[in-house]
Amino acid sequence: MKSLVSILLILFTVPVFAVPTTLSIVSTTETAALFADTAADTANGNQMRNNNCDLVLLLRNSHATNSSTVTVAAAASSFTIPGYGVLTKSNASVSLAAGEHKHIGPLPCVLWNDSNGFVQVTYSGTGTVLVTPIRVPR
Repeated sequence: MKSLVSILLILFTVPVFAVPTTLSIVSTTETAALFADTAADTANGNQMRNNNCDLVLLLRNSHATNSSTVTVAAAASSFTIPGYGVLTKSNASVSLAAGEHKHIGPLPCVLWNDSNGFVQVTYSGTGTVLVTPIRVPR
């Protein structure tokens, strides 16, 4: 009886999936906007709502010796551009050596937004990544 209950519990247990941490976006202005670095959620990833299709990620590895890689997931593996046809879209990936600053973007909605309007970002490596998502109006 115990084994039957154990099997039933395994079969009917709802899996728990990691939810990326949502980051707030800094809007730029004519005068200096305060860029508040946020520590990357290296376990679950991060997501940012990209309503205006003008998102840029400022990235910094604050670790003294270790490197990291930041990857932004492409929303679709292919898309069509008039005059060019069907093109393949890969994820955007940036390597950050210790102490480096880089950016990814701008990230147009059609290429980077998932079905809920978020850009999904994951991290690998052992560096300490800090992220500042900003809007850069066109």
